[in-house]
Amino acid sequence: MGVQIQGDTGNVIATKGTFSGDVGIAGTLTYEDVTNIDSVGLVTARQGIEVGTGVGVAASISVDGNAEFAGIVTATQFVGNGANLTGVASTENIRTNTNATFLQNINVGVAITAGKLGIGFTDANVKVGNTALDSLTTGTNNTAVGHNALTANTTGSTNVAVGDQALEANTTASNNTAIGTQALEANTTGDLNVAVGSGSMVASTNADRNVAVGSNTLQNIAADLGDTHHTCIGFAAGQNITTGTQNTAIGLNSLKVNTTGTLNTAI
Repeated sequence: MGVQIQGDTGNVIATKGTFSGDVGIAGTLTYEDVTNIDSVGLVTARQGIEVGTGVGVAASISVDGNAEFAGIVTATQFVGNGANLTGVASTENIRTNTNATFLQNINVGVAITAGKLGIGFTDANVKVGNTALDSLTTGTNNTAVGHNALTANTTGSTNVAVGDQALEANTTASNNTAIGTQALEANTTGDLNVAVGSGSMVASTNADRNVAVGSNTLQNIAADLGDTHHTCIGFAAGQNITTGTQNTAIGLNSLKVNTTGTLNTAI
């Protein structure tokens, strides 16, 4: 058969056609096994699109909207909430400018070679816990572990707060160590204190250079004292000291009833 032209419908029927120039088609071109398609309009692939010799060999897009790529997908932007992402391969770094929520554990399988863990505002501070170190501005080398630990700290540096509300009110004070629930909780500007134990030095705001080891030690030390130089070790040691200074109390309840006495030693 050669070429048939149906006058009533305008159809052209032929077994083969060769065109040396462009071919314009105003309607729909339906054909299988087309080698190349160059279209300025919409292309409809009713059975999907395959790149390569088989499904997924290079790339394939199925009619249900799924796509498979065997190589790297590169784009200037990916948009979506990621709710259905699965099988994400390991990556060298994960960085985000917003909060990230991990529903499972975070495991660190290698040593931190830089010698510091950067969880917080800078990698010179360690922040672990709800609102810990939340107000930090320029303070450095702080460690806050626990709910509200060092939460008010702005410029204070080299502080260690471990425990719920430890050094909670601290703002500009530096070189303090508070370990235990509410240890040094009210401290704002007092420097060079060591408080270890639940409630140790809980009421102190600006006392300096004190050592309190044990629950409730130096619990009621008054505000606005400056250098007080107490050393109290043992449960409730120096618990009721308010304005006294330079006392040494070692042992259970030692100097517990002292309030304003100075330069005492109780062992």
